[in-house]
Amino acid sequence: MKKKFFAITIMALLVLAVFAENPALVKPKTEKIEIKDRPSAVIYWTKMDIPGLENQFEFYLTYEENNDSFDEAISEKIIMEFIAEYKRTNVFSKFEVEDLKAASRGKTKTTVLKRVIFRKVKA
Repeated sequence: MKKKFFAITIMALLVLAVFAENPALVKPKTEKIEIKDRPSAVIYWTKMDIPGLENQFEFYLTYEENNDSFDEAISEKIIMEFIAEYKRTNVFSKFEVEDLKAASRGKTKTTVLKRVIFRKVKA
């Protein structure tokens, strides 16, 4: 009887652990940031609140600009300056940038999508 009770308790704890780490609980928050030097450019900055990660923060950056004014070198510079400034103001130790979608042209806008992970390293 004790073995059966113990097994049921372990199964219940495992089920709770699975539901506690459910990715459906991730709640994104998107912020729209306009670029002052490029009036047609916008950065959408989406923070993914992932439960259980205290020293790691994940963001998705979407850069949009009109096709006629888009320049890839300038857009990459703007993106990296934005990320570096965010890292500095929020006191992160390091960051990683992953290209999810290179510059893709739509009918009127060009879009770049990146995943950014910031880490705080405790000494």
